[in-house]
Amino acid sequence: MRTYSMPNKRCPPGVFCIENVSLTILTIAAVVLIVYFVGPHMSTMQMQPQQQQQQHQQQQQQQQQQQQQQQHPSMFQSRANYGVSNAQEDVLLNPYVPPLRDDRATTTMDIRGPVVPINVSTQGTANAAYRQVGILTRINGPETILPLMGRPLFRNRDKWQFYTISEKSNFIKLPISVKGRSCTNDYGCDNVYTGDTVYVEGYNDAFKVTAYENSVMQYLPY
Repeated sequence: MRTYSMPNKRCPPGVFCIENVSLTILTIAAVVLIVYFVGPHMSTMQMQPQQQQQQHQQQQQQQQQQQQQQQHPSMFQSRANYGVSNAQEDVLLNPYVPPLRDDRATTTMDIRGPVVPINVSTQGTANAAYRQVGILTRINGPETILPLMGRPLFRNRDKWQFYTISEKSNFIKLPISVKGRSCTNDYGCDNVYTGDTVYVEGYNDAFKVTAYENSVMQYLPY
């Protein structure tokens, strides 16, 4: 009986030989390394253009909203220098309160309760709170509309104190003069009505008064 021996696999001198099994293992290892190192980098490169496009779209939407708000401001959205109030008599900040004027000389309440009275006026000083009583429209120059803030100074005299608020974002309160008299001092000035002219400090210009209708005198049949 004859026996056969398998020939030995040897590489010729000077030749580098790789067996099939070794080649397969090396190929798999190379693929794994490529996927491990190159894969995340490729996905990041693919995500960057998408993120940039989304950010660009968001910026465009924000710019469009800002332009629309500037062109068509909503009465329910407060400006940068104004808040929103839900007080029933706050004509300036409550969007649901109509533009009516309150001429009552109502004394402000002291939240501290009973205290020793000091600086009590003997001339019937009202010590009322300021409220918006109208608007001021610039006569010359660019169109400018400001709120007219005022309060009655005395109970027995038609003297008032007035000021206005800048339309800029810094929310500055500006003094008003009527007929050359300051409306922010202790003596006040004459009451103003629709069509009167006042001088606003800061703008250094004349403004026309539009007084709100009186909300106090109401007919209540019941």
